[in-house]
Amino acid sequence: MSPSNDSDAGMAVACSEIETDYSIVLSIVCCVFLVLGIVYTFLGYRCFKATMFQTGFMIGSVVLYIVCQEEDLLSPEGNVGVAIGAGVMFGLIAMLVIYLGLFLTGLLLGVMLGIAALLIIEIFYHPSTTWVSVGILMGMGVLFALLALKFSKGCTIISTSAFGGALVATAIDYFVEKLDMLMYIWERIKTVRSDTPCWFSWLILSMWPCMLFIGLFVQWKITSKDYHHDDAGDAGRSRRWNLKRVQDNGENPDKNTRAYRYYYQARRANGDVIAKSYINTWKNSPQSTMQSTASTSVVPSEPTPLNPSNTTTMTALSQQHS
Repeated sequence: MSPSNDSDAGMAVACSEIETDYSIVLSIVCCVFLVLGIVYTFLGYRCFKATMFQTGFMIGSVVLYIVCQEEDLLSPEGNVGVAIGAGVMFGLIAMLVIYLGLFLTGLLLGVMLGIAALLIIEIFYHPSTTWVSVGILMGMGVLFALLALKFSKGCTIISTSAFGGALVATAIDYFVEKLDMLMYIWERIKTVRSDTPCWFSWLILSMWPCMLFIGLFVQWKITSKDYHHDDAGDAGRSRRWNLKRVQDNGENPDKNTRAYRYYYQARRANGDVIAKSYINTWKNSPQSTMQSTASTSVVPSEPTPLNPSNTTTMTALSQQHS
């Protein structure tokens, strides 16, 4: 039997069987990817700060882990620890510096579109050097990173939908075929010849664009409608500024509210002293005085401001004029 026939026979066996000896660590990671992918796809732009942190974390940790793995610098546990630490640092920077977060979000979108372009190119032509894939990925990444700085909302929605679909497809790929499709994509980046994936591998990969279009529709029409991250930031800054202004002026809204409430309750309990005084003066005046002053305006004297805390004075005035 020829080597090609052996390869075809081995691929047929691999495509007809699904391995179930899963790793506990990878299973947990893929479950987290599945949940994050759903959140990214449908709530990516709405949870803007969390998205910026997660994007920076993913890019920093994955890039540093690949570098450490290829150079074989540390043990596997050391590579994971260094990658997580770098990911947290990149995530915090991307969340606090909005322009850097948008740049990384656009860069991620460009890299994903570059991977899709490499998969299409492989159907017609196999690149002979790695510089072709590197040039495509870097060129499209920088292009969409700059576009994200200009069109922040649109690029963020597209990027989060695409990245969420990629996370969901990766999680399903592990549970179905142990990341065979992901390794095929990695070999396309390294321009290494490999066997053709199974038919259901392409079915798993097709979930990526499906989730992309579903996420675009949901975010544009539902979750991100009438919402912009700049407006949310301005509202938060306005609230903080108003609170600071109140504190600087020494104002106490709660104290003023309590004083007004007490004054209102005292008036309801003891009656309106000013109104009673005016009515009694009008009733006790002579008839001639009423006729002579009918055409003029009777303006009562300006009442003395009452202190809500002095209940004894208000009660005495009420009894005197009643």
